[in-house]
Amino acid sequence: MTTRALTKPASASRSRDLAPAEPKRVAFDELGAQLSQMSEIADCLRDWRQGLNRTLWDEPMTLEWLKEMGPVWIEQAQALGRQLEDAIAPAPRSEIAKSVTVLAGCFPNADAKDLTVYGQMLVRDIENLRPTRIQLERALTKVRRSKTFLPAIAEVLVVIEGTASYASYRQTLHDVVTIATNAETIDREKRARGRKWEETRAKDSVDRRARLVAECADRIVKGYDTRHLFSEDIVDEAVPIARDRMNAEARERKRLAAVSS
Repeated sequence: MTTRALTKPASASRSRDLAPAEPKRVAFDELGAQLSQMSEIADCLRDWRQGLNRTLWDEPMTLEWLKEMGPVWIEQAQALGRQLEDAIAPAPRSEIAKSVTVLAGCFPNADAKDLTVYGQMLVRDIENLRPTRIQLERALTKVRRSKTFLPAIAEVLVVIEGTASYASYRQTLHDVVTIATNAETIDREKRARGRKWEETRAKDSVDRRARLVAECADRIVKGYDTRHLFSEDIVDEAVPIARDRMNAEARERKRLAAVSS
């Protein structure tokens, strides 16, 4: 899955051309780029699951397109997952020592007689941080490209601690596989939620109208002006209700008067 493969090509065979390239065992910096691209797919899938309208490669995320591309993304995520597990394993001491030797060799202005102690202490301190393999490589690459003199041990450790371990991409790949695998079930659940929401909104609308009509009728019975408070259709519906209540109250008063007399 290369950067170029994740952009929308102009050729006609959409399923084939939009598919990310088959992943191979790659350098960690290239793996990081591929994981970032897969993260973009995961974000779109999560939004689609929540019912948000998103596009990916200028394509609207629909069930039909997801069914077309899902198998490709699942295959890619599973392949990247295997590479990720290797990349996020703790860097062994031998690998740390080799990386430190390479780093020191990139600064020819360093004093050679001081490098033995420097290397030993840096290896020990890095080992105590327990960085992942990809975290170590990317951090030391950052140091090599940004420093003009051999940095102090503390500076190297700060860079390592500030570099992502990439373990969080496990969830990214898991979400891609899970959502793409269960796309039809998720779509049915989304539609069911949509229907329930529409029914709830309709019921709320009916209930609100009934409350307004009842309130309007109550004010009419009490002799208050309602025209400036309620819409015409609410007043029209409330007037017969208020009239019936006033007639019922009048009949009750007559009955009580007859009983008392």
